[in-house]
Amino acid sequence: MNEDKLARLKAINSSVVDCRGQLKSFKDQLLSYSFNKFPIGKPFVIAGDSSSISYIQGVEETKPIILTQKALSHIKGKHLEDYQTLFDLTEGLENSWLSMDSKRYDTSKLIVLGDNLKSPYISVCRIDSTIAGIAVNRINTFYKKENFLDLLISTYNLGKNIYCNKKTEAIVRSEEGFQLPTDLTPTKSEEGFQLPTEIVELLYNNHYMGALQKSQSPIFQESVRKFTEEQKDAFSYDGKTYLPVHQFSGDERSLRFIATLYTRTDSININYEEFYRASPVKQADLFYCLNTGQVYMPTDGSLMLIPRNNLPKVQLSSRAEDIMRRYEQQYCTIDAYIQNREMCIEASERQPGIRATIEANKEKAATKEPTKPSKEHAIGDDR
Repeated sequence: MNEDKLARLKAINSSVVDCRGQLKSFKDQLLSYSFNKFPIGKPFVIAGDSSSISYIQGVEETKPIILTQKALSHIKGKHLEDYQTLFDLTEGLENSWLSMDSKRYDTSKLIVLGDNLKSPYISVCRIDSTIAGIAVNRINTFYKKENFLDLLISTYNLGKNIYCNKKTEAIVRSEEGFQLPTDLTPTKSEEGFQLPTEIVELLYNNHYMGALQKSQSPIFQESVRKFTEEQKDAFSYDGKTYLPVHQFSGDERSLRFIATLYTRTDSININYEEFYRASPVKQADLFYCLNTGQVYMPTDGSLMLIPRNNLPKVQLSSRAEDIMRRYEQQYCTIDAYIQNREMCIEASERQPGIRATIEANKEKAATKEPTKPSKEHAIGDDR
């Protein structure tokens, strides 16, 4: 161990370094803690550097990976019955085969441990922490995640990054019920669905390596292209496509009301003037993003997310609601997969594949009675 690395570890917690100047194993540190021989309040050092997870975007390889005693108490009290599972955390990080961005925090990454795709252990790592003035990657929690496929799909659907390395392909292919078919069509299995076509194609096209996200998917790109052609007010800004859907009126213009609409998480950085310069509708206050499937409000420097449960506060026109619903049900294949799981199962029995479900949705929409136009309509209405 070089002197700089040794000095950083001693500054964090000198007790984790043995008499030979080597880092004690995480298991030994936990055993010392369990016998009350570990310094009170001092963090555990899981690894002296972050080379095992350096495939994740934003992770600096030279940073130690640490776990605080407070986090350990939380993990043990809420997620684990004993320390045995934690003993293997170092090995789990070394064999990490998949990671993804947190859906809520830009500086947190979810690291998948173990080779069980259906219910693996997840380690949440914050990559912007400091301990005793030393920059570290900090494990915040550790838990078993049931319904992992739903987490993967929802993360992908939000446009977040999914990170793969050399181990990813072998793990995914070896898992019963998730083996990737050669024709790229998901099929029904006793254990549940395989990975959706859209994610499968993305993995194949990128050779299971690097940072993958929804915007890279050929299927999704084609969906956005087709829908954009139908909407004359749709426009592109910084790699994403937006549609103006609402202009505030009456009491909606008050700052008090506006403050109840948005959340400060999951915002998108923008240049306010450039964004409105790109928009064909300059008076719009709310915009629907085709890439994330979310509604945003531009502010100085950011697009603020409007959570779906807050949208009823705004008097969106029936046309705006219909546009958003139609896009999500007919064009966004992953949304259709999540929202119509039972229909997916039926469709796969008749004709395997998510695309069969999308076609079924299109036929259903075509036979539905048209919505009566409202007096107030969405911004950009071309009637």
